[in-house]
Amino acid sequence: SWLTELFPENPEFYIQAAVAYACNQQNTEAIAMAEKAKKFEGTYRTQSDDFISRLQSKAFDLTTFCQ
Repeated sequence: SWLTELFPENPEFYIQAAVAYACNQQNTEAIAMAEKAKKFEGTYRTQSDDFISRLQSKAFDLTTFCQ
């Protein structure tokens, strides 16, 4: 994602990229972005772990996040 390259200190861009990849059914890329968001610790780590778990278990709700 070009935003993560321009603003590597902003965890929101990693999360947005992860969701965008997931919406395009590019789960490998989505997980890679979520893993990068985890480096920001705190709720980003928790949210990223949950997101990755949902992707891997096919529980990610495309209708809620993807339009």
